[in-house]
Amino acid sequence: MRNVSSYLIFLLLFIVNLVVGQTDNDRFYVGELYVRLENSFSKPESIKAPEDVSNFFQQFIEEFQITEIKAGFYFAKDDLRNTYRIYFQNHQATEQLIKMLEDDKSVVYAEKIPRNRFHDFPNDLGPNTTGNNGQYYLYKIQAPAAWDILNQGNSNIKIAVVDDACETTHPELAGNIIAPYNAVTGTSNVEPTNNSWDHGTFISGLITANTNNGMGMASLGRGLSVLPIRITDSSNPNNPVAGFEGIAYAISQGVDIISISWGSEDPSQTGITTMNSAYNAGIVAIASAGNDNNSNVVYPAAYPNVISVASTTQIDTKSTFSSYGTWIDICAPGSQIWSLSPSNSYTVKDGTSFAAPLVSATVGLMLSINPNLTPDEVTSCLLSSCDNINLFNPDYIGLLGAGRLNVQNALLCVNSEESLYDAWLSEIISPSVSSCQTSSEQQIRVVNSGLDTIFSMDIRWQIDDGFALTEPWNDTLAPGQAIIISLPQIDVTPGDHNLKVTIPKSMFWRSN
Repeated sequence: MRNVSSYLIFLLLFIVNLVVGQTDNDRFYVGELYVRLENSFSKPESIKAPEDVSNFFQQFIEEFQITEIKAGFYFAKDDLRNTYRIYFQNHQATEQLIKMLEDDKSVVYAEKIPRNRFHDFPNDLGPNTTGNNGQYYLYKIQAPAAWDILNQGNSNIKIAVVDDACETTHPELAGNIIAPYNAVTGTSNVEPTNNSWDHGTFISGLITANTNNGMGMASLGRGLSVLPIRITDSSNPNNPVAGFEGIAYAISQGVDIISISWGSEDPSQTGITTMNSAYNAGIVAIASAGNDNNSNVVYPAAYPNVISVASTTQIDTKSTFSSYGTWIDICAPGSQIWSLSPSNSYTVKDGTSFAAPLVSATVGLMLSINPNLTPDEVTSCLLSSCDNINLFNPDYIGLLGAGRLNVQNALLCVNSEESLYDAWLSEIISPSVSSCQTSSEQQIRVVNSGLDTIFSMDIRWQIDDGFALTEPWNDTLAPGQAIIISLPQIDVTPGDHNLKVTIPKSMFWRSN
């Protein structure tokens, strides 16, 4: 989650980066606009626009050849409900139409609709040692240890998977699917058009495939409820045409989490309004960062109040395809992931698309322990409990968020009976990863991500499996500030050693 100033900076950089290399046809849906009207118009009761709204657009129909007006957000409970999607055939006059609409006092704004893309990475090479039946990612993020804390997710926690389709009849999903919705047709049919529409089924499997049933795979969320929302039409599985309509529907259904595995490099007012609506409703939104192997900002992942997820490999390096940047919040495994596919089958895929649902499932488990957590509290625990992977990514320090997902630590954070300091250990500065000394003074960097000033904490540290020592700290650490703390000098014998440092609500390991 980013502050407003960083968001504005990257928005400007993003605009510069896109001047070359992409046409409007690549970036936006041709002949379609989002138009937000003032609240004086009748509220839509279905996907069909009210009569007074249709009458308003009559003045533009002949010149711009408007063919359809769709109330895709009719179920929203706030001003988003007055946003319409219009379809027109005079594509060459798009800018003129936007200007004429925005010159009318009845229009809040009119904008092009970004062409989103699913963030899966094509798997043309087939499976390798982490391929068929391999679930290294669950071990990497400490899922088995997390299940010792919470055996399975609470079915009352609902995760909306806003995606291409979902095979709700897959035996691995039996009992875990609720209230499917098709945001394109307004119906409950979310089934795959054919086996190419496999993205949403795959993601649903990672979150809540039935576990310990002797079939195929285990899921991280095991027992969480998934509300699948289809946002593609029947012509192209890689074209999420109704992404924000799907998210808005999820908000209207009172879900707890929204898992998003698609995006665009173009921001929109409708997009940020939708994501703000989710946040204001107390919903945790998680979105994949994209697979372009660059630092270009991607939305909705980069919007404020959305948790952005990059992808890592089985050895904690950045996946070769994964996007990165200071706008990333967290990493999770996204390379060589095994999950469900249509026709009651399984497959292996790569992509940040599949890192994001692992974070979504983790949040589902966190809320299963404490459903009263706010989105900010969830984010604080989630990010402060990550494993630092700078050692394996020296070229991406500061560009992969707080680190790699650790489910066990996230649940320990939620389950802790200690006072919530909102302090997290961001870095062990000394000793360095490689050191030839036999004695050194440990230095750590601690960040206060909460709203209150911290005056004291107990820092626990341990060498290898030796006796754990506690070092009391008493000083002043204001909200949003960081401090470097020195611990007592230690003497060690030559060789490899493991230093473990723990502060309340956060743990960090480094092998030296």
